[in-house]
Amino acid sequence: MSRTTRLYLSSLIGFLIVVLAATSFVYFSFIDQITITINSNATNIPNTEIRLNRSAALGEGNFNIISNFLAGRTRPGHVFSHWAVDNVSGMEIAPDMRFSSNSTIIAVWTPNRYQIEFDLSGGASPGVDLSVFRQVVNFEGSYTLPGATGFENGPLVLGGWRIQDGAFSREFAAGATINIDDIRMVTTQFANPTADNVHGIILFRAVWRVVPVELRFFTTPEATPVVQVIDRGATFTQAQVNNLNLAMAGNTIAGFYYNQGFTQPIAWGVDTFNVNTNIYIRWELQSFNIRFDGNGGTF
Repeated sequence: MSRTTRLYLSSLIGFLIVVLAATSFVYFSFIDQITITINSNATNIPNTEIRLNRSAALGEGNFNIISNFLAGRTRPGHVFSHWAVDNVSGMEIAPDMRFSSNSTIIAVWTPNRYQIEFDLSGGASPGVDLSVFRQVVNFEGSYTLPGATGFENGPLVLGGWRIQDGAFSREFAAGATINIDDIRMVTTQFANPTADNVHGIILFRAVWRVVPVELRFFTTPEATPVVQVIDRGATFTQAQVNNLNLAMAGNTIAGFYYNQGFTQPIAWGVDTFNVNTNIYIRWELQSFNIRFDGNGGTF
């Protein structure tokens, strides 16, 4: 082997050793680093990451990044509480904190809470315990409004609930389930939250409606009824009945009854009707006197 060749090989080997050493340094430096993910736990705040050498102290710079990450940022309907490391709450983040593997520092938020209240607006609820429905709910929670059963206001029925948004313009059906963060209409916002983080009151007002009922007049049990619509809780007078022109050839009306056996008569102008009602007519055959004239003769 010539001297030139030996020198070339020596140089090549040296070069390869240098390249290998540098590559090894970069490789081992890379694999010895870990990723710390800072999770805002809020859809409106993007997450970020920092890199650390494994088991190295967090350091003042990274600590400041974490401390200032939420500065000027808020999660709607929530108040920032604290940071948690890998979902373990109560760990205080400090510059000398060390991490031995990839970790996540996640923001923990406390949802705002609201007191649900009701205004019956002149109605009553003898069959309902409203205290069951006066609940404190979280901002991102759901809530089921009271149904109509048990609520009364004379002839009116509970038609729904309107949230106080200034003019009570937004209505929800009785018994509907709503998401609190969808309505975002707070009747009373407290200047300062209460000790249990209640931020205000959400008020729902009852909507009362007149419900029509049908009076169904059956000339016979098999016949198609004559239907008269009236307001729930209203009376119906004899004069109004007469205007219906109910008739059956060769018969006169002997009475109106709630049952087909004609044992429960209706008192027109006195009885009130709160539900659809079948009314049965009792008929009497018309009677006639037949007289014969002998026209001069005798019988």
